[in-house]
Amino acid sequence: MSQNAFDLDQLRDEYLDNIEEDLSILENHTIKLEESTGEALEAELYKIFRIVHSVKGSAGSFEFYGLANIFHHFEDFINIKMEKPEVQEKIDLFLKFIDLARRCLQDYRDN
Repeated sequence: MSQNAFDLDQLRDEYLDNIEEDLSILENHTIKLEESTGEALEAELYKIFRIVHSVKGSAGSFEFYGLANIFHHFEDFINIKMEKPEVQEKIDLFLKFIDLARRCLQDYRDN
């Protein structure tokens, strides 16, 4: 195995380790949506969007296309201009995306 291949494999493994932290942070921000209103709500949605967007791009860069696809669709559901009633309806869906991403992440680790 060449040195470059080893480095890429090591970076991919580190990415898989680090993404779990991103998912936990994402989950915490999603839960905070339940209590947020006004500018605080918009700020939480923006934080969620930034994490989702970052994870999507990084997953694609490391050729974890299933994970990138999950986050691409998650990103489509986020609108930082949503009002409180709309957000309340989507919190469960956001959490389901996070759970799906965790299952996908586990599949990558297992295979």
